[in-house]
Amino acid sequence: MIRLENDSVEQVVVMDGWMEKKETKRDTGKDMTIKVSPMESNSIFATSNTISSSQNIPEFMQHTDVDVSKVIYVGENILWLGKRRGRCISMWKRDPLENIDPFKILTTKEVDVDPNDVCLIGKNSACVGFTDGSLAVLNTEMDDLALVKRFPSVHDGCESRKVVSYEDGKVLSASTNGSLELVDIETGTSTTVFTGQSGIRSLCTTFGGQLVATVLEPITMLVPSEKALDSITALCSHPAQSNLVCFGTNYGIVGLIDVRNGKNAAVSSTYLVTEKSITQVMFHPTCSDNLLCSSTDGSILRLDASSVPMTSQTRTVKENVWLTGDLANQLRGEPIRRSSIFPISSFDCRGDSIVASSSTGFISSYEHLPFFPSSSKQVPPAPTNDPFLIPSSIDPFRNT
Repeated sequence: MIRLENDSVEQVVVMDGWMEKKETKRDTGKDMTIKVSPMESNSIFATSNTISSSQNIPEFMQHTDVDVSKVIYVGENILWLGKRRGRCISMWKRDPLENIDPFKILTTKEVDVDPNDVCLIGKNSACVGFTDGSLAVLNTEMDDLALVKRFPSVHDGCESRKVVSYEDGKVLSASTNGSLELVDIETGTSTTVFTGQSGIRSLCTTFGGQLVATVLEPITMLVPSEKALDSITALCSHPAQSNLVCFGTNYGIVGLIDVRNGKNAAVSSTYLVTEKSITQVMFHPTCSDNLLCSSTDGSILRLDASSVPMTSQTRTVKENVWLTGDLANQLRGEPIRRSSIFPISSFDCRGDSIVASSSTGFISSYEHLPFFPSSSKQVPPAPTNDPFLIPSSIDPFRNT
């Protein structure tokens, strides 16, 4: 268990063998305290040799007329959640032949409660968590959304803030009341995995079956420090390396955790990549030398570790690239989307494309990105008359 402290205490809870217990209580007397500060982190874009000089990447944008909390790929389609006024669940499809709007609206379903999060639970199924703590299972076949099952609140009326797919037709639902429930989507049975005094902010499972969550706790202990301390806002796991977890923080830091030691897991490195809060982090699902992150400053950033030298060409060594000691001097970064007035709330990656959403109400697509070694490092420039290209403004990788 790792605790990071700010005005309140943030914990990264690493649970081994968590499926063997119905409820996990935390022993705060055995926690390891780690202080994360922007001033203590590597500023990997502070020198010119780490800054990519890529051309502007075309952004194909379409307004949703509603605040968007989450977007994911569902096959070749995208599914997004609309909150507050006009709350809905909608499915769109990228239409490159359309001259007016870059997306085709396939279906939109109105809902009476704000949807918070969504995860895929199969080839043609998705699970949505709502602010009243309920869950809905949707069928996404035939370019449509059909309600399969609806489970009443699994968190005693409190929000289902995060949902994550787990093996064997199960979903993990994390709540603002500090509870973490494992729900069987076939039977609707809910099992308490974890309980706490305050809300779970982010959640992920590793390739090896470990569960990692960040929990915002009331102040119980302060460590004297002259530097600003940080709190975690996003988590993700490596798609193939079971011991590697990445986190993003409120102060624009991206860090890497080796979770092999469970509650004594260590933060191996941290990097200051932007001046605003990180909203999401994600390793590319098939080209995991690429780490993506988004921020409230409107940027989507790519960290490329493909040029980190290896002592061996074996796949095993290659997958350890993010835990190498010389990583800070070898990482390269480029903005897929530069800073703007529109904050990015979420994104998803599929092949050489990214789809992103903003809480201010738009969906954007970025295509033909250079993730794969065989692809060109230069992105074709957008036509000057492209109505969907959003001009770049502030470069988040400027020299400091």
